[in-house]
Amino acid sequence: MRFDGVSAGTLMLGLLGLNQPLAHFFGLPSSFLWYVGLGLIPWVTWLVWLSFRPTISRAAAWFVVVVNGLWLAESIWLIVGPTFEPTVWGYGFLIAQAILVALITETEIIALRRKLVNA
Repeated sequence: MRFDGVSAGTLMLGLLGLNQPLAHFFGLPSSFLWYVGLGLIPWVTWLVWLSFRPTISRAAAWFVVVVNGLWLAESIWLIVGPTFEPTVWGYGFLIAQAILVALITETEIIALRRKLVNA
């Protein structure tokens, strides 16, 4: 959870602080990047708070998995859908962050399953 929060926080800060240069580099609208960064603020805050809890409820952990799955689906839509026309670097960015989210989500699922088995 903590790595999820830190990686999402890094993305959030980059999108909020560098949205205009990234927009040109990635071929994505600056306002889109800024609003995604803005939308990440409550998510990152919650993930970091959750990661410092002594215990995390199964429901909260599965909620994180589901939201990450939605993020992954939306990322894939941005890659293959007609919404934007990213540059090569934009496609690379979208693919890289989608892979990272998939790996984080898989790790969280494995941790949840082990916890369920050991309970």
